[in-house]
Amino acid sequence: MKKVAADECRSVVGVMTDDEELNEEIVEKLIQDGYLKGSFPSVKTAVYVKFPVNNYASIILGIRKIYPLMNSFIRKFRLNAYPFMEIYDNSNLYIATPLDNQDKFYVPEYHQFDKKKQD
Repeated sequence: MKKVAADECRSVVGVMTDDEELNEEIVEKLIQDGYLKGSFPSVKTAVYVKFPVNNYASIILGIRKIYPLMNSFIRKFRLNAYPFMEIYDNSNLYIATPLDNQDKFYVPEYHQFDKKKQD
């Protein structure tokens, strides 16, 4: 398993919804609670895995199993795949990484972190 220095670990937590399902009352409440509103672009190709989730242990098992398999697949086919996203619903864990439009998946805070790192 690849080790990453603690000061280089970063993640974003949020709520995803389809625009057609968007409830403005809920959106306003999330914004009041400190969430930022944004969107992800469409992608033509991606590497993704769907893994069933029954409890916390299955999440850990899924993560420990999926990432090495995805990384092996990406290396084998020499894909330019980043960033990784974990998406959860009531019964599944989805791990996805786009193969196009990747830079449009980074949130503003990522670029702020990257800029501080360069200074």
